[in-house]
Amino acid sequence: MAHYVGIDASFETANVCVVDDDGNLCLERKIEAEPDAIVESVQ
Repeated sequence: MAHYVGIDASFETANVCVVDDDGNLCLERKIEAEPDAIVESVQ
C-alpha cells in the first residue's frame, strides 16, 4: 500500500501529514522545522 506525505514548513515548525491510498490519515504531527526532526517523525 502506498503512502503519501505532505509537509507544511515555516521558519520554526513543520506540520507533517501522512495518508494512505484510501485517504486514511496515518500520521499528523507538528514538529521542529529541522531535517532530522522531520525524518525521525515519519520513521
